[in-house]
Formats: sequence, C-alpha cells, structure tokens
Amino acid sequence: MGDVKAVDGTNDQLRLISDLYLDRALRFMFTAAVEKDPAAAIPTGRITAPDTKTKLTFVITGAQEGDKYVYTVSAEGEAERAEMRIRAAVGGFIKYSNCARVDKDKFSFEDGRKYDNFARLILPLARNVSAVEAQLEQEEMAGQMNTQTLGFAQN
Repeated sequence: MGDVKAVDGTNDQLRLISDLYLDRALRFMFTAAVEKDPAAAIPTGRITAPDTKTKLTFVITGAQEGDKYVYTVSAEGEAERAEMRIRAAVGGFIKYSNCARVDKDKFSFEDGRKYDNFARLILPLARNVSAVEAQLEQEEMAGQMNTQTLGFAQN
C-alpha cells in the first residue's frame, strides 16, 4: 500500500524504504490496511482518484526532472475551476506527505525520490483536506474521555 518492505524473517514488521518523515502518510496506510478487504488486490497501474466535489478524476504522473522525481497532478473530465481543484490536491500532498511544491500542479517528495505507492495512497485524501481533517479530529475524540463520558454533563 505504501512504499514499505517487509523485514526479512518476520511477519509483523515493515521498513520504510527511505528516511522521510511520513507519519501522517503511514497513519493513513495503516488505517487503509486495517479497513481493507483482505481479498481485495492492492491497486497498481495508473494513479487516479475521483474528486468528491466535482465530476473530475485526478490523475498523477511522474517523471525524473533533473535530480528530482516530480509528480504532476492533472484532471480528466469537465468542471469549473479544475485548476483550483488541482492546486488543492497538490496542497494536500504538501500537508500530508511533507512534499515540496514544484509548480502549481507539481510536487516532489522531500528527498526527490519516486514513491508511487505513497502517491496512490495519499491522492484520495489530498483532494479534500478539510473533510480529512474533520475525520481525523473525530477519530481522535472518539477514544478520549470528556466530561460527558464521565457523567459530568449538565442537562
């Protein structure tokens, strides 16, 4: 799901294939792994995800540009302000994967290497940062004690 490899001789350990600080991306990867149907195949091929707010489909392609592997976000389909949706998706990669913006529609990971599996994992989240943030906040609150769960709520 992400750009990780199994540790030889173990069945419960993974190793990140880089020294990147990807705590949020890893959190999304583990959540997706737990929620995923074990019979479902891990996606391969083109990196795409439908936009939740329009009829666009985001597409990510990558290419080596000088000393960096650069990802370009484009959109298929018709929608008003498609450029803004693409910029927002790039912003999501910056927020969730510590990527660097190369251009309005381009980003690269901090070390400039290729991470297609993380790009595929983050794209559905990157397109709608506000909804993802609300979901994360809700998940964090679900397990916390507060005055209502302790019986101190006022009626």
